[in-house]
Amino acid sequence: MRTGFEKAEFVRRLERVGLDREQAEEHIAVLRDIAADNLVTKRDLARLDDRFISLEQRMTIKFGVMIGGAVGLLAALVKILGG
Repeated sequence: MRTGFEKAEFVRRLERVGLDREQAEEHIAVLRDIAADNLVTKRDLARLDDRFISLEQRMTIKFGVMIGGAVGLLAALVKILGG
């Protein structure tokens, strides 16, 4: 997984502030592990988008059924009470 930083540049920067190469590489490994566990990928976003579309469709259908039921109930009440 590409995390947006170059390992060699990161190692140089850490060495510049006093870390040895082994420590610098361990920092990189930790950051990559964190990034792999916590960053969202384009694939994750696409799946989430698909789930939202599906949810929206189900909610639209349920709302339509509720409106249809309410209209039917109202029509029955008008017929019974106003009839």
